[in-house]
Amino acid sequence: MANPIIEAKNLKKIFNSLNVFQDINLIIESGKLYSIHGKSGAGKSTLLHLLGILDTPDSGEVIVNGTSINHLSTKEIALLRGENLGFVFQSYHLNNKMTAIENVMLPLYINPNYQYEEMEERASDLLKEVGLVNKEKHFPNELSGGENQRVAIARALANNPECILADEPTGSLDEDNENNIFEIFKNIVESGRTVVVISHNEKIKNYSDACYILDNGVLKEE
Repeated sequence: MANPIIEAKNLKKIFNSLNVFQDINLIIESGKLYSIHGKSGAGKSTLLHLLGILDTPDSGEVIVNGTSINHLSTKEIALLRGENLGFVFQSYHLNNKMTAIENVMLPLYINPNYQYEEMEERASDLLKEVGLVNKEKHFPNELSGGENQRVAIARALANNPECILADEPTGSLDEDNENNIFEIFKNIVESGRTVVVISHNEKIKNYSDACYILDNGVLKEE
């Protein structure tokens, strides 16, 4: 078995006295693409936030790269997240006053291992990796939705995380751009990293090593 990047053990989450889910167990291994499906309101985004240690469960345990978050401080959790995980969201979350390359450089400013020239070179290489070699100086409003999502993916890769977690990454895109994003995720996995995708889009199953469905608070492998 490949080394686990994320382990979820008996996760339970409650909102307004209602169980969103309970007893969720999942192992995310290196070098694979995972997809999680479910109806709107099933708790998919909540689960992704727990797996990405952006939120904490009401009970259970999340382990990232061998480290349990149960007894870590907020600062320690943030450090663990920054060292191991990258995130992609449906709405891109780009800074509209920054160019594509500046947006990709943002996570590198808090990385002491990079000088400015190295940050710029790293960001440029990542934009090439996602097919935006001639778009470095463009602002978000000068790019298409698919291009902005590719900038967001490049930014998520900036600190070389072990795992990318993507929440409805193609939800606002047309079919051609959907396919581009899925191919990029496939390439990321082929490079040895891991991708977890939350999506309504059934097409991601064609690219996935493992598919799960979240239904009535229960996570099942398909």
